[in-house]
Amino acid sequence: MTIAWHYHLALEFPEEIDALRKELPECRIAVAGDRAEFGRMLPEADVVVSGPMSAEEVRAAVRMKAHFLPYAGVNSLPLAEYSERGIVVANSHGNAAIVAERAVTLALAAAGRIVEFHNGLAAGLWARREGPAQIFEYWRSLQGAECAVIGAGQIGRRIAQLLRGFDITTVGVRRRTGGEATPFSRIVAGVSEAIESADVVFLAVPLTEETHALIDAQAISRMNNAILVNVSRGEIVDEHALYRSLREHAGAGAAANSSAAGPNGRTPPRRSRGVAAAGIDCWWRYPDSFTDAQLPSRLPFHRLPNVVMSPHAGSHTVEGKRGQLAETLENIRVYARTGRPAAAVDMHVGY
Repeated sequence: MTIAWHYHLALEFPEEIDALRKELPECRIAVAGDRAEFGRMLPEADVVVSGPMSAEEVRAAVRMKAHFLPYAGVNSLPLAEYSERGIVVANSHGNAAIVAERAVTLALAAAGRIVEFHNGLAAGLWARREGPAQIFEYWRSLQGAECAVIGAGQIGRRIAQLLRGFDITTVGVRRRTGGEATPFSRIVAGVSEAIESADVVFLAVPLTEETHALIDAQAISRMNNAILVNVSRGEIVDEHALYRSLREHAGAGAAANSSAAGPNGRTPPRRSRGVAAAGIDCWWRYPDSFTDAQLPSRLPFHRLPNVVMSPHAGSHTVEGKRGQLAETLENIRVYARTGRPAAAVDMHVGY
């Protein structure tokens, strides 16, 4: 069996690939240094480990029986064509804990107005104004909040675990309710039921036909001054509807999270509908070349003070990458023994 690799993990952790070669001497494991070399490998490859391939590369992989992704999302693969050709797909969730950590970090940064206050203080502004007494700009605590986690898979469950220390009510959303114990306060099947009272809405679902534009203008209008955190895919959210809501809330700050009286009896603004702030790791535009500057949206999200931006870096730690690689290697080991990977994707539902 010939395995063709074209993914950075094999180049960053070559000792892991060497160990796999010793473990599976019957397999020829070839690691491509660039795309051209990968293309030359494809006609002989039984198994491919890579990100998405071009249509030309898929046609060239005439012997391919399995395509392993070293990450979770398979939305960029031609699953219908693979099904017709009998090609099995496997993915890796080994970075789930790290992505969940990033999601919670984005929520805390957006709620705490960390970037906004940092930028203000860099200009000498102290997030307060003079009046009869000092008037403070409020940030938002997550203590005792309610959070909706849309997607109760490995990332979503880990988010719920991390939030326990904040005494948060976590509502998980998945198609099937009941069954095994979960770290969520409760599980519901409907997105609307979860988001209407949520202080924070986390998106941790795969991009499929069912979840495309799941958070549209109507869903956003149901939210109640919520913070939206996206560590899934940009296309799950209506780009224009989210921008409009964030722009409308940009001047209100984080004070609208509370109805309690503030200093000297002043009451923070009342809660308003929509998304008030966001932490975004997954976008709508990606550069063809990372040597050129490229904004991640056609809309000026980068100019909004209530947005924390992250360059699709949710798993970009050594631990996250080693986790991805470990599950990919396990997929290969199991496939070599049984002809079926450990984490096979359901080609009909897309995850």
